[in-house]
Amino acid sequence: MAWTMGWLGSLVAAWLATLLASMALDLRASPRVAPWRARGVRPVVLHLATVSWLFVLFMALWGRAWFALAGALGLFALLVVVNNAKFKALREPVVFSDLALFAQSLRHPRLYFPYLSWLQAAAAVPAVALFATAFGLDAWRYPVAAEVWWLLCLVLFGLQVGLVQGMRVTLDPERDQGTWGFFCVFVSYLVKGLSPRELRQVQAQFKASPYAQVQVRTSRKSAPDKADAPDVLVVQSESFFDIRKTGLALQPGLLAHFDSLRQSGLGAGELSVPAWGANTMRTEHAFLSGLPNAALRYARFYPYAFVRGSTPALPQAFKARAYACTAVHPYASEFFFRHKVFPRLGFDAFVDRAHFADAAYAGPYVSDAAVTDCLIERLEQASGQAQFIFAITMENHGPLHLEKATAQEALALYQRPDGQAIDDLTVYVRHLAHADQMLGRLQAYLAQRQRKTVLCFYGDHVPGMGAVYDRLGANPLHSDYLLWSNFEMANRPGLARDAQCLTPEQLGLRLACLAGVL
Repeated sequence: MAWTMGWLGSLVAAWLATLLASMALDLRASPRVAPWRARGVRPVVLHLATVSWLFVLFMALWGRAWFALAGALGLFALLVVVNNAKFKALREPVVFSDLALFAQSLRHPRLYFPYLSWLQAAAAVPAVALFATAFGLDAWRYPVAAEVWWLLCLVLFGLQVGLVQGMRVTLDPERDQGTWGFFCVFVSYLVKGLSPRELRQVQAQFKASPYAQVQVRTSRKSAPDKADAPDVLVVQSESFFDIRKTGLALQPGLLAHFDSLRQSGLGAGELSVPAWGANTMRTEHAFLSGLPNAALRYARFYPYAFVRGSTPALPQAFKARAYACTAVHPYASEFFFRHKVFPRLGFDAFVDRAHFADAAYAGPYVSDAAVTDCLIERLEQASGQAQFIFAITMENHGPLHLEKATAQEALALYQRPDGQAIDDLTVYVRHLAHADQMLGRLQAYLAQRQRKTVLCFYGDHVPGMGAVYDRLGANPLHSDYLLWSNFEMANRPGLARDAQCLTPEQLGLRLACLAGVL
């Protein structure tokens, strides 16, 4: 039909079809978005301007209107599909910083693609065929110079920037999406979050870390004080939380070491984390930086992507007291840009997956037992210099549904709700038991160790097991933490043994006080 029309009619028809189809796709995004009539003029115009920009960009590159329709809608549909999968698994819509994770999804597909359904994955085949067909059949020659399309791209981009400035977003993606729509909010976050003004503000916020002035203050400490400093070991345990809070009855003794350390330690309680089901680096950055995740504004969604240079943080505070600072993570060092970020935060060394080439696995990832071996080895190699070791485990990382479990295993681990084994839950509890065994080994080793040592252990977030929680009738949001030492410690300001709910940054600051670096 298109080739029977004049070139202008063909072009306008393709453009209008792109706009209308994009409006229909926007309504398919999760969670539920506001109907178009309730959004107001600005968000509607912003949506239309952005979709038009995509259409014009395809025209500038290839000059084929119906291929521009297929390309623009294909990108938009992909974004909606990924958004819906993310919201189902992690209770959060797609945000602008997720674009930085695209390359990681290709390098580490197991961490991302299993959350897509088979139908969604299979849809890629006809989608590619549609693009190829649209490109091959759309041979119309439009008498419009490429320079005109690029100029129109620039004009539409300027219009988007102007419209975004008037958007009053709350930085709660679910709430904003329910008010203004999916694509409008995505574009607003993208434009504002990467604006020069916002980038300057987040750098200023990093410099406002409570550790920013530590080096000046601690430089006055005496040498004997430094020599007597305890080693400090931190374990950020993947997806660890006390699942008994959901009402699930574990078999006796399954978290015995965790309970023992809580009762005999310096403090324990729930940890109010800024992530659910994933996004470990949000909790991790808050703990290391001393900054509340919400204070980072647009950088809160992917803090490590914004750490561009030497940044005040907990490791910097330990280095100011002559500590050797080491990070340990049995996975790819470039994941979440840790290979670049950790040196900027003050770590002297990063022990990554290469160190664990011959280590034992528990499921698809390096086991907590292997990480424990590594930590004990690092502590044994001490040369008299105090150590700060920050370990990030990987064993209990999802997707849990890719691992196998049996009813017999469930019976050995927990009392099954309604008498039914739940595969995700069984796999999770299996790895949870291994995390508890890690704590038992560390406690036994540190108890007989001569050097003073402080242990901090916490979960980065609860695991994303929405169907399991529905079965249990629970909605856990907080992970758990504990502080323990192998020696008696004098009372310090802010130290309380009673169970308290802390945030990650508060936990990091409390640890710094215990170690005497604040």
